[in-house]
Amino acid sequence: MCVLSDRHSFGGVTIAAALLTVPVGMAIWDMMDGARDDRAEHPAMGMSGAALPGVKSGMSMPLCIDGRLLDANYTGVGHYAARLAQTLARHGRPPLRLDATLPAIGAHSRVGRLGRYVRAALPGARPVVRLDASEEGFSGRLLGRDLFREAYLHFKFRGRLLPVRCPGEPGVMHWTYPLPLYLEGWRNIYTVHDIIPLDRQDLSPVNGARLERLLARIMERADRLVTVSEAVRQDVIDRWGCPADFVTACHQAIDLDSVPGSVDPAMKEHFLYYGAIEPRKNLVRLARAYRASGSRRPLLIVGQDGWRAQEMREAIGEGGNVHFRPLQTRATLTMLIRTARAVLFPSLAEGFGLPVAESMALGTPVMASAIPALREVAGDGALFVNPLDEAEMSRAITALDGDDGLCARLVTLGATQAVAYQSSAYYERLLGIYADVGGDAQRAGAGRE
Repeated sequence: MCVLSDRHSFGGVTIAAALLTVPVGMAIWDMMDGARDDRAEHPAMGMSGAALPGVKSGMSMPLCIDGRLLDANYTGVGHYAARLAQTLARHGRPPLRLDATLPAIGAHSRVGRLGRYVRAALPGARPVVRLDASEEGFSGRLLGRDLFREAYLHFKFRGRLLPVRCPGEPGVMHWTYPLPLYLEGWRNIYTVHDIIPLDRQDLSPVNGARLERLLARIMERADRLVTVSEAVRQDVIDRWGCPADFVTACHQAIDLDSVPGSVDPAMKEHFLYYGAIEPRKNLVRLARAYRASGSRRPLLIVGQDGWRAQEMREAIGEGGNVHFRPLQTRATLTMLIRTARAVLFPSLAEGFGLPVAESMALGTPVMASAIPALREVAGDGALFVNPLDEAEMSRAITALDGDDGLCARLVTLGATQAVAYQSSAYYERLLGIYADVGGDAQRAGAGRE
């Protein structure tokens, strides 16, 4: 039984008292029915490697991904989730989609929030219902009541992942972000995009201490961690001492498999940064380096406002040939990349660096930070700089501005490197991971056509 203390309160009303109120009590008693301690059954597999019963092997098993960030395609992690779903569907393996439904009582009302707090403190697995396919690109949906918000509160109160119970045969659950959830009886895979908040709290709004606690709990339950680069994989192994085969690097795909022909260099009349406007993107130094270069080509800074964006905008200032542009449609952004003299991406920290891969695929030279993840992603296809050295960045911009031969070499090398990020290559990498976790690589291989 879960003991609810008076320290868990909301708006002056304790959660224990809320259990006795109407209509809050009516809204939560159904969640208590059948609630059981999540330690009673379904022991963790985690890094111990103990097998979970009842899971089919190979690629005959169901696949599922969470839908929490699928509609946030303007963010890096949202783009990752969307490309994962699209890649699986494109190659004939559309996954299930796990989503949260809104509670019957208004989610943001006082009563609704009280009910969520109470439900989150309760032990036991949360049920989901399975619906047939109703959305293109997915084989069906799993729906649970207010699942994602409740999971974060559950982790806050109890320090554990929230178990989810699904009807039907188990399979592979691929969480696209470190969420405090696991699917009972399934193989659970979690993608770790980076661990920047753990060491560089100045570069991220994410609470580093909380993320570290969450990742530690995930490692107890996970069958595999997937990272978006070898650099992040090594960061995880070094920090937690994980077995090497517990963490797999899997470069993500770019949605640019069919790229139009090359653009006339005479049309490439701007420099471009695109991505979130936030401190770790190093935009203040970039703007100063660009202005010091004396280039007459404008610098376009295109993207969504992120953490401390207003502070960044004020420090950079509009003018002096530096121009901010809001988030663009995919078609417009692709055009801006293809017609750029170069994409400038001097980030202080990255897990992957999607703009680098996309720009190489679109035939645009890249200036990138000489940090491990970007060196890995770009290979020989970028002009690398020290992101803390404005003079070095300025010299690189000057070289890109005036040296057609340098730009041509970077385009050629970048195109070769970008082949690794096509969806077909990504699908092969995913198949290998799912087959390995499912324990039947031969059957997975037979499904490759």
